[in-house]
Amino acid sequence: MFERRVSFSEKMFFTKHLAVMLKSGIPITDILATLTAQAKSGAFKRILEQVHADISRGKSLEKALSKHPKVFDLLYVSLIRIGEESGTLEGSLAYLTEQLEKESDLRKKVQSAMLYPALERCQQHFDGDS
Repeated sequence: MFERRVSFSEKMFFTKHLAVMLKSGIPITDILATLTAQAKSGAFKRILEQVHADISRGKSLEKALSKHPKVFDLLYVSLIRIGEESGTLEGSLAYLTEQLEKESDLRKKVQSAMLYPALERCQQHFDGDS
């Protein structure tokens, strides 16, 4: 479906803001409505609309997110389930946010490491043409 077009940064933004808003005591349905309105991609907006509808019908966040495995993988959904069952959802979301931020940093480092040799080859190519 459209789930492949949801960016990693959008998922990270969602997770971080969901954690902060839950910690401040805002009801999850209100949070989801706000985050849906703020979603940048149409694909993620549609997913969040479905999640919001499922939550409004009484489903757990874990069940609602698990319908979108290309965006919310098994680890993500499992940590949400553990947080819901133990009453520590805010902590689970904070942990997920931290892990996503670490993954983002690693992705940037890998991209940078891959870019440097390519730039070096371009420089050698242009230096050879001079």
